[in-house]
Amino acid sequence: MKDSKPITKYQDLLRKQHYEIVGNHSAVEICSWTKKSLRNEGVCYKQKFYGINCHRCCQMSPTYSCDQKCIFCWRANEFFPGKTFDFEIPVDSPDDIITGCIKAQIRKLSGFGGNEKTNEEKFKEAQEPMHFALSLTGEPTLYPQLSKLIAELHKRGKT
Repeated sequence: MKDSKPITKYQDLLRKQHYEIVGNHSAVEICSWTKKSLRNEGVCYKQKFYGINCHRCCQMSPTYSCDQKCIFCWRANEFFPGKTFDFEIPVDSPDDIITGCIKAQIRKLSGFGGNEKTNEEKFKEAQEPMHFALSLTGEPTLYPQLSKLIAELHKRGKT
């Protein structure tokens, strides 16, 4: 069995950066544009150009592992020693990842419900994310069931 200490250290680092770990290898963080949209302070290019409501976007990654080691990357990629999904951990199903990410998103947004600056209608809509940005951290193409994850999102009426 491979050393699990690097992944545990990386999970700790992600948690310190306000990411929520979902299952064995996925993560969610609330986009700054989602937060701004909930307070009617602006929207990102996805809403401006493509009509995707920022307040209904879930910024996540099906795996926070990465194999690229890009010299310009700002992420803590020193925790990933290899070229593939290196750790001997169970691979979560697309259904479990999506369900877990939705629950994490709702949990992370809960504080906006008591904020007087929050648009109540947007907050209610945000309880069901409709768009999933799969590139939060790591390299999403390392998730071995990525095509099934995307198919499951589409089956649920999500983009």
